[in-house]
Amino acid sequence: RNFLTPLKEHFNFPIVVDNVVRAMAMAELWFGAGRGMENFFCVGLGYGIGSSIVIEKQIYSGSTGTSGEFGHMTTHAGGLPCGCGQRGCFERYASASALVRQAQRLDPSLDSGRAIFRRLREPRVKAVVDSWLREIVYGLASLIHLWDPDCLALCGGVMQQSYPVEQLKALVPKSVMPAYRSVSIQAAQLGNQAGLLGAA
Repeated sequence: RNFLTPLKEHFNFPIVVDNVVRAMAMAELWFGAGRGMENFFCVGLGYGIGSSIVIEKQIYSGSTGTSGEFGHMTTHAGGLPCGCGQRGCFERYASASALVRQAQRLDPSLDSGRAIFRRLREPRVKAVVDSWLREIVYGLASLIHLWDPDCLALCGGVMQQSYPVEQLKALVPKSVMPAYRSVSIQAAQLGNQAGLLGAA
């Protein structure tokens, strides 16, 4: 018996548990940014960074069922400590929470993505955002070189802002080898409904 058995017995329904970014990727594959794509990544930039790998229209789960921990790729050797126990993980520099942490050094009232992007025209705030975007580019370029996807679908509240998405569309192709520059980079299309749709 595993922890799902009592739930299955109580509700008399099939029950599965999966990572939210994998559920979002399934929704985007069938209904959103991944429609018509064979191979794509769904990258969630929020409190941390998660990703889901879709290969030939199937979620790639890895040998232990836990693939997609893209946020724990080391991008800064010996860098900031991470909750995973390592140091210098990508999500410590490129997640939405990393952006907020950097912005609050300027002004403690910059306590959310919305607050930051409302003040994007201020040069000091824009400089923080641009520095954060460069961190994202480093990781996405590595991901593209490794997996050669058709598309990267960027999820999370901050990616509903036009500025980061447009900047990443411009910057990422300059950071990959010419053979990879056809990759489509776009915001995920289904917003907060993606997880529910994908799970269904």
